Amino acid sequence: MSRRRPSGKLDPQAIAQWRYDQIVEALGAMAHDVRGEVIARISAIPTRWPSGPTRRISRATLYRWLECYAKHGLAGLRPRRRKDRGTQRAALPKDVVVRAREILVDDPELSFTLLAALLAADPKLPLRAAPAWPPARAPPDALRGACAA
Repeated sequence: MSRRRPSGKLDPQAIAQWRYDQIVEALGAMAHDVRGEVIARISAIPTRWPSGPTRRISRATLYRWLECYAKHGLAGLRPRRRKDRGTQRAALPKDVVVRAREILVDDPELSFTLLAALLAADPKLPLRAAPAWPPARAPPDALRGACAA
C-alpha cells in the first residue's frame, strides 16, 4: 500500500467534509464510554481515504478530528501544511526499523508513544546516543494545537 498522494491536488474543503462524515456518528452529547465504543467501531472498519488507499482510521485520529471540529467547526477539519515541510528528516537505523516491525506484528494496536518508549528502552538498539530520542513530549497546549484554523 503506497503512501504517495495522487498528482492532482485534493480539495481541502472536500477533505474536511470527508473527515466530518467519518466522525458524525460520534458527535453530540453522549457518555464517554459510549463515544469510546462508537470510535472503536469506526476505527475497526477499513475506509477509502480521499487520497485513494483503503485503510483504517486510528482512534487517535478520530479523537483529534472530534476535538478540531468541536473547537473550529468544519474549518478545523481542513488539512494543514506540515510545519517541517522542506526540512530533511533523519532515517532510523535499519535494526531499529526491524525491531519496531517485530513489536508491531505482535501488537498492531500499540501507540507510537509506547512503541518509541519500548525502542528507547532496548539496550541493543543504537537510539541511546541520538540526542533527539526518545522524542520530547510536547506540552499539552501544543498537542491541542493540532487543529487547523
